[in-house]
Amino acid sequence: GQREFLRSCHHRDGDTDIYMFVNESTVRDARCTAALNGIGDREGVVLDLLNDRIYPVTPKDGTVPVELAPNHSVLMIFGDVEAGRFPKARNWSGKEPAQLTFSMETASWEDLSDFRPFADEVRSDALPCVTDLKHMPDFSGTVRYTARFTAGGKEVLGIDLGRTDDSVRMYLNGEDLGIRITAPYIYDLTGKLREGENVLVIECSNTLANSVRDYFSGFMTIPGAGLMGGLSWLYECKEEA
Repeated sequence: GQREFLRSCHHRDGDTDIYMFVNESTVRDARCTAALNGIGDREGVVLDLLNDRIYPVTPKDGTVPVELAPNHSVLMIFGDVEAGRFPKARNWSGKEPAQLTFSMETASWEDLSDFRPFADEVRSDALPCVTDLKHMPDFSGTVRYTARFTAGGKEVLGIDLGRTDDSVRMYLNGEDLGIRITAPYIYDLTGKLREGENVLVIECSNTLANSVRDYFSGFMTIPGAGLMGGLSWLYECKEEA
């Protein structure tokens, strides 16, 4: 598989085996089948703490599939963990581009409560980069995107926010759906969409590297701030066998 940047470690505590897998690549997914010594077909759980998920995993002949986005990491625990208590992982079987129109606001790191208008009527397939040379290359803070939309057609069950290098917090109809600090920037919306109008708010926060330059950041490439495109609806959610 694609695993040149995949790292792993193993710790045994009595009858419990703990594995950690990390994809150290910043740009490429890691995919492989990992052979776990002494595990056999014991059930375990996957702790995907960066995405607020815990789900069961069952090895096959001592092997498990590992698929991690750039910078992503998971823990796998095998032992007395009662794997059956946890819902199975989502298997997003289809996606389509999210056709949304956003208003954009920015708040500088010096006062993160002071949001000011940046742009209106911005299509999700034509999102401007806040920190490019035409706008605010020294900006550090939070970019807020607000969209109003009506859920219709296919039953939408999730959203993938696509490409960004920031930490992201998302709200749907006023409900805080949590923070993501690395890809995949996916949120499960099952049971959260309303009939009629829905309000989606996405807040992307970068680091101080743009505003406060040290010797190293003066020469390094600094990622753009905000959403960079690739927003998609996820649908036809089925549980893994």
